[in-house]
Amino acid sequence: MSENQLGYFAKSKFPGVVGAIDCTHVPFDSSPLGRNEYVYVNRKGVHTLNVQLVCDADFQITNVVAKFVP
Repeated sequence: MSENQLGYFAKSKFPGVVGAIDCTHVPFDSSPLGRNEYVYVNRKGVHTLNVQLVCDADFQITNVVAKFVP
């Protein structure tokens, strides 16, 4: 097991875990979007970008995906 896997196992007793993944909506000013601004409106009517983050057992961010995929 890697050091990271050992860290997760020590905290949660889940074997083989290499990262925790979650997403959050990050709001932003819609003025520079022009005619395609509607694709960034979330279910609450706010302009956001859905950002995915992965962290290791020490809560250090190891990966970020922040892009729009239609």
